[in-house]
Amino acid sequence: MSIWYPSLASFNDLTVTETEGGFEFSAPSDSECAAWLGYYNSTEELQEEFNVAIIGAIKKQIEDLDSGN
Repeated sequence: MSIWYPSLASFNDLTVTETEGGFEFSAPSDSECAAWLGYYNSTEELQEEFNVAIIGAIKKQIEDLDSGN
């Protein structure tokens, strides 16, 4: 499984809100991030792929920080 990501600069448009059930991602409708989020919200399978990839990326970042990388 390989997730595609928008350009780094487009992440300036991304808003992450903590919710009771986890996190909510949003972006202005005309942005590259909105297209990215829209794609991964288009089916349950893609939503699951997105969730697994994002959680994995967060865990990797935490592990890297803990190990001093």
